[in-house]
Amino acid sequence: MKAALISGLTALCLLAPAASALDEHPFALAIGNTMVGTYETGEVVSVSFHADGTTSMVFPDGSPHTGHWMANERYFCLVNDAEDIDLADRIRCEENHTAGKALGESWTQTDSYGSTVEVVVNEGH
Repeated sequence: MKAALISGLTALCLLAPAASALDEHPFALAIGNTMVGTYETGEVVSVSFHADGTTSMVFPDGSPHTGHWMANERYFCLVNDAEDIDLADRIRCEENHTAGKALGESWTQTDSYGSTVEVVVNEGH
């Protein structure tokens, strides 16, 4: 069951947009760039969103992780590839507030755990 869920989510993640459609994608600001979230505690999480649907992440403790992403106009979701993390903790979806924003412009939002986070999308990886 667990393997089937992971396989299904991985397949869904691989449905990242084709390169020609990136400019029109509802998550276009983040694709090819790095989203940085800074929490009220000072902890920082960064996620680089690659056009092929993969991610490179750095957690607050400095540990690097890889994964996959998917997004629409309302949400973006991340699936962490680390098998030593419980499945429920490997999948995370957040509201997509990138529409109308520019690189380097920050905004504040509440994450899926109820924490306040300052978000900015920086150019490149």
